[in-house]
Amino acid sequence: MNILLANMPIKFNKKENLEPPLGICYLGAMLKDLEGVRVFLRDYEITPFSSETLKEGLSGLKIDVLGVSFRTASYGSAKEFIKIARAVKSDIFIVAGGHHATAFPEKTLADLQCDAIVRGEGEYTFKELVERLSNNLSLQGLEGLTYRNGNSAIVSNKPRPPIEDINKLPWPARDLLNPDDYSVMTILTSRGCPFNCIYCDKGISTRKVKFRSADDIFEEMKYIATKLNKKRLYIVDDHFFLNRKTLEHVLDRMINERLGLRWVCQARVDGISEDILRKAKDAGCEQIIFGIETG
Repeated sequence: MNILLANMPIKFNKKENLEPPLGICYLGAMLKDLEGVRVFLRDYEITPFSSETLKEGLSGLKIDVLGVSFRTASYGSAKEFIKIARAVKSDIFIVAGGHHATAFPEKTLADLQCDAIVRGEGEYTFKELVERLSNNLSLQGLEGLTYRNGNSAIVSNKPRPPIEDINKLPWPARDLLNPDDYSVMTILTSRGCPFNCIYCDKGISTRKVKFRSADDIFEEMKYIATKLNKKRLYIVDDHFFLNRKTLEHVLDRMINERLGLRWVCQARVDGISEDILRKAKDAGCEQIIFGIETG
């Protein structure tokens, strides 16, 4: 079975984001070792798009399953992409996922010409979906999935419980993309945020925070800096400064082992202090992005 995972841009052929899409990279990592499965990634924030190139890609790679990841802002691109893909290969199994699809699974499935929606954290749901499709098994009861049962009926199975131990997840399969296409690498060191800012969606990350181990975080950073030879990093956590013990351990190792990374992160103004800011700067921090809810 051949699987194509595609990240949708806000607008095709207009480069607006030069950071690897962690969502499809995590899914690719989950599928890489499945027997009889080949995985391909396409980031259309970077990859030029046309109906002809999509047709050539689907036919040339003999794609059986197409996974489409998008946000609300890129919904229009996803709809166009899926429409073309369906016209090119009518029997392809199309799966949608991401924040928008999670928030509105039934409406999204009814509007788009896809077969299923993966809700919430997608790693284990999508892997199980691929395993069931490979073995021609029913999708009934597959947690976290909304799907078409026949030509019209839409079924939403019960939610999949949140992933408790994110240390068990493999590192994102950045090797399925071309690192040279990106000026900045991305990394996720935790999932979730305990706060309840009115502008923030918790449909996927939830308010329960799950942290990776400090050593695993640093080793992935080291891999990015040494193996991929990338020196600029965006830490995409909602609040990188939340777990002070983990943060201090990672920063100390970055300083002591002189990775040479220059990095940006997100945080809250009530979660910082002068001493931690000085240490972050010594470890290569260039910018902190704060969400300002009220003035």
